[in-house]
Amino acid sequence: MWCSVSGRVYIGIDPDTNGAMAVITEEGDFLEVFDADEEDGWEYLRRNRLVIALVTIEEQQAMNDPSPSRFGKLMRRFGQWEGAVIFAKIPMVLVKAKDWQAGIQGAAVSRAKKGQKRSAAAKAHLRKKRKEAICRYAQRRWPGATLLGPRGGILDGRSDALCIADYGRRTHGGQN
Repeated sequence: MWCSVSGRVYIGIDPDTNGAMAVITEEGDFLEVFDADEEDGWEYLRRNRLVIALVTIEEQQAMNDPSPSRFGKLMRRFGQWEGAVIFAKIPMVLVKAKDWQAGIQGAAVSRAKKGQKRSAAAKAHLRKKRKEAICRYAQRRWPGATLLGPRGGILDGRSDALCIADYGRRTHGGQN
């Protein structure tokens, strides 16, 4: 599971509980994806800290999530990733989801008009469509990455992490 690379790599992290950590080259080529529940991602950071040009982590914020325990778990996961990167002294930037998703057709978040609220079902439908658009984009961009589960379900943490890594590479690549 350890990639031998010549040159620097860029890492993207989707810190959600179903998230992932993705590694791409300076040219944007796919190297590796680690699911959030795998220890290999943490180990990759530790072992390869000298070749990592930048880690880009999706910033987290409070949402209208009915489950405080889910939000607490998400924030713990975010803090763990952020702490590991800081401890390893790897350059890091935080990015809002709307910023890294902006360039992906079909993924841009459409906002409700002022004073208008969406139902939970409508929000879930929009989220599903956004995740599908991101996965389609990632499948075209990195055909060697496994982005679907054994039954065809989207492993959205993986496609998100790849897009986050690429966003960091494109927007901050020459600044390190």
